[in-house]
Amino acid sequence: MTSSEVPPNELAIVIITRNEAAHIAMCIESVLRATAAFPTKPDVVVVDSDSSDATTTIAARYPVRVFRYQASPTSAAAGRWIGTRLTNAPFVFFLDGDCQLSEGWLEVALAKLSADSTLGVICGTRYNIVNGVMDTANATAALGGSALYRRAALERSGGFNPFIIGGEEHELRVRLEAHGYRASSTRELMSLHHTMKKETPRGMWRRYRTGMQGGPGQVLRVALRDGLFLQQARYFDRYVGTAAYLLIGILTFLLAISVSALPTILWALVGVGAALMLVWRRHSAREAAFIVLDWVSGAIASIRSFARQPHHPDDFAFNLEEIGPFVSSPNNARETDLPVVVEPTACR
Repeated sequence: MTSSEVPPNELAIVIITRNEAAHIAMCIESVLRATAAFPTKPDVVVVDSDSSDATTTIAARYPVRVFRYQASPTSAAAGRWIGTRLTNAPFVFFLDGDCQLSEGWLEVALAKLSADSTLGVICGTRYNIVNGVMDTANATAALGGSALYRRAALERSGGFNPFIIGGEEHELRVRLEAHGYRASSTRELMSLHHTMKKETPRGMWRRYRTGMQGGPGQVLRVALRDGLFLQQARYFDRYVGTAAYLLIGILTFLLAISVSALPTILWALVGVGAALMLVWRRHSAREAAFIVLDWVSGAIASIRSFARQPHHPDDFAFNLEEIGPFVSSPNNARETDLPVVVEPTACR
């Protein structure tokens, strides 16, 4: 089968999941509603990161293709990397399994991408829902778990790096821009994100448990290899700055042992002053404390991940399994990239 034999679906939608049994039905149903009036139905694919709950069982009840993969590591970027290769449409929309797609946004985004060949990715406004409460005050249109990409831009830039645990969207954006593509956003509501607040013990534990805190270090190490370090460092400046502050602190302690304690005192005063400034800006000592903890833990984790030799995306190995009972047509897959299988298979 050649790519010319693939049905001319304009759009593929890749939903990535891991233990999203509480949200996946809501997510898929929002996609089906939002695309119900499309003249050509999009190719909807669920890529699951080896969930231990009923995520794939629930997803398989809908007219979508469902795949589960096993790999080390499992990550959002890995799910999107696999999903890109399981589809063939010229535009790919990625959606996290804990999100709801807003009706009408895809039409706006597709029109913008179709009209401007220099656009590589577009996103819209996203509202977070925490404990059932919608946070409209902090709505953002920044790249995150949901965005619409031009496949040509993904292929030219190399697409998502499956080894990067956190910060993968911005890592890809910088590569897209390096290849001549632009990123854009719309004010229209794109999605609702059911999540937990990051500035909480639970939110902090989740980031630590998933390894996301070391993401900036991974991104910076890969960027160093790709010649894009300065562009990435500007985006992750809070972690870069915190890491530099911690390393300077180590040097001042060494000086305190052999020369003078004055540099250590000055170093500590700078830190206290910065923390007090953050309390003043946030109007909350508790929130400022969690932010400082996030920066410090993220900086330490990023120093460790930066020190590791990065893997090339082509070295990503995984087992892939297609989940029933909904059986997809093999015409929707990209035969040159990944096989469509029913039994688990090893892929690289």
